[in-house]
Amino acid sequence: MPKKVKKVVGVPVGDAVLVPLKPFTFIEAFKEWDAVCAESSGIETIGMKSGSLMDYFRSHVTKPRLGSANKGSTGFYKQLAPFRRRMNKMGLPQDSELKLLENMLASLEKLEKDKSLNPRNTMFSRPKTFSREGKGKYEKGGTKTPIYGHYLDSFFAIQHGTTNREGDKWVTTSRNTATPPAWQALFGKITDLFPMGGLKSIVELGIEEIKKQSYHLKINTTKPARYLVDIDSFRKVLARAISTSRDGDTVSVSKVNAKLQNKKYDAPEDKKPALARYANLKNVAGDFTSFEIVLTPARTKQLITYYMQSNMSVKTRTLTKSWQEVLVI
Repeated sequence: MPKKVKKVVGVPVGDAVLVPLKPFTFIEAFKEWDAVCAESSGIETIGMKSGSLMDYFRSHVTKPRLGSANKGSTGFYKQLAPFRRRMNKMGLPQDSELKLLENMLASLEKLEKDKSLNPRNTMFSRPKTFSREGKGKYEKGGTKTPIYGHYLDSFFAIQHGTTNREGDKWVTTSRNTATPPAWQALFGKITDLFPMGGLKSIVELGIEEIKKQSYHLKINTTKPARYLVDIDSFRKVLARAISTSRDGDTVSVSKVNAKLQNKKYDAPEDKKPALARYANLKNVAGDFTSFEIVLTPARTKQLITYYMQSNMSVKTRTLTKSWQEVLVI
């Protein structure tokens, strides 16, 4: 079945609605990633007898491994809990949330470069020689060899009666080559366990989507009317609608209203501050590039009234009449 495309939903901002021109896919991708980390468990799935990958990440803050360079007080592992809370509640991305993503990316990049803390370099040791039969007997006090990423190599698989994960590259004998589940969760691209990609890929996607996002502004008021009527593109459309909806000295508000429905306009850079008066855009990450006015007969009448009053070409005799006489709904 084709993948469902999520509908882009606008967010109320003051007397307007801000509609992203493209969906923010990174938010859903993160929620899927978070669910996999929280729910994945089992020795065959993630190589852990108990707990989930999220428990594993959490333990790096509360109970770092003995002798580990990670003290649990700084960096990615410390940031993860507050990061998850913000991401799972995120609506319209704010400037502060863009900064949150940038800080997380910096921590992930630092962790990825760290030869000790990167999960693919977590070191275990096994006997250099052991029996391939039974429970893998080996000589006590014999020579040990280091393995990286995970412990489920041929020796530990025999010891625990589980699958040897060397073929999956969970375990390797050299640094910077293993791809255990914890590494997949943070730095992998698309894997069976993480079809949405690792956290670093999702964070990079989020930064890109926020920085490249543009919005459409749906304005739900015409008070004051002057900021709208002073925009050339809208003023021309309004003037044409009025001139083609006249009957002598009267203007049909209903006809003008019908002609202005569902029209979109580019937002000129020099008029954006005026348009922003209709919306509470403080701290929103991104900018709007177009707008429309959600009109009712009453709002249309306000626009006509202001246009007629401000249009110097309107004859004085027309302006002397009351607007109740001139405007016909």
